[in-house]
Amino acid sequence: MNKVTIKKICFALAGVALIKYIFNDVTWGSFTDWISALSTAGTLLVAYKAYKEAPQWIKEKQNAEGFNHVSKIMKDYDSLVLFLNDFYFDLINDENIESNSLKIDEQIGHIFSLNLRMKSCVRWKIDVPLELYNNIDEIKGYYTTAKHLIGGYRMSDHAKINETIDILTVLKKNINKNHSFYNRNIEDIFTFPNYE
Repeated sequence: MNKVTIKKICFALAGVALIKYIFNDVTWGSFTDWISALSTAGTLLVAYKAYKEAPQWIKEKQNAEGFNHVSKIMKDYDSLVLFLNDFYFDLINDENIESNSLKIDEQIGHIFSLNLRMKSCVRWKIDVPLELYNNIDEIKGYYTTAKHLIGGYRMSDHAKINETIDILTVLKKNINKNHSFYNRNIEDIFTFPNYE
């Protein structure tokens, strides 16, 4: 043992001896009972403080989970719009009809999933703007129209193909224009609960 450790042990023993001298008529058993009681009181105080802080902590945790949820919704919405823009040129080309039809079905599945997640925002008391629902419906309409284009390609109906491509072009422009609405702070898009 080094000298510092020996000194600490000596001071601790001296402290115990001093306490014994001060509480000379108190038995050591009752002294340890007092220490145990003080320890229990300290634990009770810490538990009470945790109890008082718990509701605020739960609210903050829920708010963080809700924020992460809507962040994922916006990320997926951005991905939908990005894919739509990339896919547009493949779509208006009549090659890969079957592959394009499968991609359309896949995107409609993503839209359905996104709609469900938007509706689940109520769990966190988050209000989703009506514009987002409308924009998602417009993307769904785009893919429904794209299905008509696939049908036109299968039937070799050039009039229907040209008309549908024109409609898709207008829808794509509107979707891109509406997408710019979301280029701002997420707290300005969604209404989060006030936990104060």
